[in-house]
Amino acid sequence: MSKKVHALDLISQYSSGESVCEEDSSEFQEVSATLPVPEAVSKLFSKDINDSSYKDDPKLHGGRVRSFPHVRGNWSTFVYVPYEYNEGLRSILSDAIEICGTEIDLKPIEKPHISLTRTVVLQHHWIDTLVEDIKKSISKVNRFIVSFSSVGVYCNDDRRRTFLSLQLSGGKTQLAECVELLNSCLSAFKLPPFYEDASFHLSIAWCLGDKSREINSKLEELNLKLQNLIAEEPDHFETVVDKAECKTGNKLFRFSLC
Repeated sequence: MSKKVHALDLISQYSSGESVCEEDSSEFQEVSATLPVPEAVSKLFSKDINDSSYKDDPKLHGGRVRSFPHVRGNWSTFVYVPYEYNEGLRSILSDAIEICGTEIDLKPIEKPHISLTRTVVLQHHWIDTLVEDIKKSISKVNRFIVSFSSVGVYCNDDRRRTFLSLQLSGGKTQLAECVELLNSCLSAFKLPPFYEDASFHLSIAWCLGDKSREINSKLEELNLKLQNLIAEEPDHFETVVDKAECKTGNKLFRFSLC
């Protein structure tokens, strides 16, 4: 089997969470006092879940470090345009992993997307209101096409991770419209807006640390590969955007464009 195929096997899988609802009734208080608490219920209040001294272990998720400390009731949240892997995206991803080699150790992004907000901390009781605001705002945007033209390199705010990305050539005006509407939604909760000079991109791979200099040295070769792929199959590097998604904690919300 070729090296390109092995590179795609790096894409990891994540499990989904579950929610539990509780109900209390005064007419059952006397009976419940005489019965043992079911194990499944007692685990909901175990020290492991409620202990404020919770420690994040980067070894459990590829060495990545939380951008925000673990606090009960705080939900890491962001809005984005999802993008599905196709033949073209898989080809440039495999080429990039091969070109960068073991010195950079690129790992594929499991679910590529174009960010429309920063990752912000949302209080649990704000979720329903914010989601409804986003739904009303996004529904005003018409469907549009995005396309890609070049390879770029980005680091996150704390420079603990570096991302290899495809930069957009088409659809930037409509994405900026989405960002403006979403910034208005976030401001109602005093949450920070998106970057002022947004550079819309689709990240396809990442590595630990600031490796921007090393990857930049490979950009000429990577861009040549991309241009050849676009020339062969231009349809593989554009898509219709007809929805946005909001990921908050283990909850996922989808919003249709008009």
